[in-house]
Amino acid sequence: MFPIFLIITGVSAAFIEALFFRELLAVFQGNDLVIGFFLAHSVFALSCGIFISSKIKKDDSPVKTIQYNALVTAFLLIFSYIFIMNIRNILNISLGGGVSLKSAFIYTFFAVFPVFFTQGITFFCAIKTGKNVLPSKSSALIICFGAVVGGICFSRFMYSFLGTDIVLITAALLCMSAISVSGSAKSAKIFFVFALLPACCGLFLDTAKIDAKLLKNNFNFFEVVEYKYTSYGQTAMVQKNREYALLVNNIIQFSYPDNDILNSEDFGHIPVLYPEHPSNVLLIGGAAKYLPKILEHEVKRVDYLEPDAAVVNIMKNNISHLGYAFNDERVRIHNEKARKFLSNSVVRYDLILVGMPSPLNFQLNGFYTREFFQAAKESMRDNGFIALKLAGTMAFSTYIMAELNKSVMDAMKSVFKHSNIIPGSQNILIASDRKMPYRLHIKKRLYKMQETTLVLSKYYLDDLMDTEKTRWLRNELNKIESDETLLNSDWNPQAKFLSVIHSQSAFSPYLSLFMNKLRKYSYFILFAVIIVFFLSKSVYETTAFVSGASSMWIFITILFTAQILSGEIYGLFGILAALFILGVSLGIAYCGKAKKTIPLNERMFHNELLFLVLIILLLLLFKFCRINVYMIFALSLGTGFAAGVEFAQLVKIAGLFREKNSNDLKIYFSQTAGALFSALAGGCFLIVVWGMERSLLFILFMKFLIFCRWADFKKRGL
Repeated sequence: MFPIFLIITGVSAAFIEALFFRELLAVFQGNDLVIGFFLAHSVFALSCGIFISSKIKKDDSPVKTIQYNALVTAFLLIFSYIFIMNIRNILNISLGGGVSLKSAFIYTFFAVFPVFFTQGITFFCAIKTGKNVLPSKSSALIICFGAVVGGICFSRFMYSFLGTDIVLITAALLCMSAISVSGSAKSAKIFFVFALLPACCGLFLDTAKIDAKLLKNNFNFFEVVEYKYTSYGQTAMVQKNREYALLVNNIIQFSYPDNDILNSEDFGHIPVLYPEHPSNVLLIGGAAKYLPKILEHEVKRVDYLEPDAAVVNIMKNNISHLGYAFNDERVRIHNEKARKFLSNSVVRYDLILVGMPSPLNFQLNGFYTREFFQAAKESMRDNGFIALKLAGTMAFSTYIMAELNKSVMDAMKSVFKHSNIIPGSQNILIASDRKMPYRLHIKKRLYKMQETTLVLSKYYLDDLMDTEKTRWLRNELNKIESDETLLNSDWNPQAKFLSVIHSQSAFSPYLSLFMNKLRKYSYFILFAVIIVFFLSKSVYETTAFVSGASSMWIFITILFTAQILSGEIYGLFGILAALFILGVSLGIAYCGKAKKTIPLNERMFHNELLFLVLIILLLLLFKFCRINVYMIFALSLGTGFAAGVEFAQLVKIAGLFREKNSNDLKIYFSQTAGALFSALAGGCFLIVVWGMERSLLFILFMKFLIFCRWADFKKRGL
């Protein structure tokens, strides 16, 4: 029965990790930097649990310890889930409002640490307890197998489940794991009752109402009318006093009445006035915020592209006044990925409107990059226009606002011959291969549909497009030196980082300015790495640190890449984590079966070479190939395999020279320290700031230093 306990423990751990990942990112508006916080806190909590357990010299009842620890984990899971659902309420965040990075770091810690700490205790005690039944390595591999199964199940079947259902399923599994190691019928009956309790709650209680009640706290006590979880995250329609709002990962997509009507009218009308006789218009995102306004113009066809079908379905079901817009014979609704739709479209557009929110995450950033503009250009007529909106002059930090706009403007200029920017609280950026029309021509076109607008008039246009205002904004952009590293692209997401620190300026202007300065001088970290490397006394701990740092750095890069490619990170996270863990298991198993005639120092040399090849392969894929999801899967598996092989070899080598009782833990904690460095320094900052290619070059540099050290050992022998 003990192997069953280990498998259930691994499955439960995978469910908890994937659930927390999904819910925390939704709370913090899908901000990818929170991934670094989440991974760092979970790794730290697991390590603390393992460390505390290793310091307990004697445990008279280890089976009871893991039994009751499973029960404690189940209760902590319920508590943590309720806590996550109340974070925005505790912080008193307004509907659709952002959360500061400092608060995100602190609250992610409190949400994650208790559960993962108890899991760390369970893992260590289970491996130690099972020594009489299985070898320690076999116990660890069985837990990993359970985690792989759990991750795949979550990604394939459970990513759209209600959070309450997942919590109840996992709590029941944890209690069942305690039953599987029960030594007596009495204790088995007790834990069976505890397992039956969440199972009955799931069967007989209305979990949808419980989930909606918890979500209500996250939405500033707006009533949750309808909500869904998809591979794109959490989509919810909320209402209060007959006011409706549609939110995706807590970012407002649409509200009725519109709380931003002036900007909505500006972007819904002004870009449509740029083409002389617009016939075909493509609107990407915007949750139909701009669709009714576009239909007021004499257009023949409007393609509304919304990758997440749940967004359109929820609006259709709950906002009756939008029926005429969706049912207009000129409107065609498409639920596809934008790049795929553009590449397959046979229609050539006079105007493409990007109605997505600011690029606060990698998915949204994908609509503001050079690669996207190139794909859009191929679907436009020769005299077509593309328009989008970004944060404008109503900002705490003008300089960061200017950098954000310039980053995207430079990306536009790299594809289109002409570009224009219209200042306002939201700047409108327009680009085309034809010259921009004069303001006089735009006002003439406005005259034909003047009666349908709320505030838009020729006088309003004169004020909005005032020459001095436009000149001032262009001067702000021109103050920033043109630099290829600032240009926003898929693999160099500068606009994503600038958008995040711009939004953070509302909470702490000085922190935003500090992070912006740090971005420019971040390359000095290279010197710090060289100094630390040469001051390090133990090659084993140093190698383990770099191994942990490299593995986590590549894994986070893979997560970010998956988000860039598809935006469906919530559906892919479980399988990517499962493949990484599977790779680690295969690596450890391979070392156990490998021929022992090969010298250990030569094996380490080969391991370092494997890591170098893996990083170089990833760099070449970024540079020369079109990466797809299957390549990402293979890279996740390969990274885990390299990390597993290196860990097993380091334990063997260190065991030749040191006392065996602490070898595994010393190597493990060194790898953990490296993983924490990558999660905090890399995932929360450097990978985004440097871009994918340059950040991988940094890891390549660290691995090359270690490679040279082991190459020297290979020559001289151990």
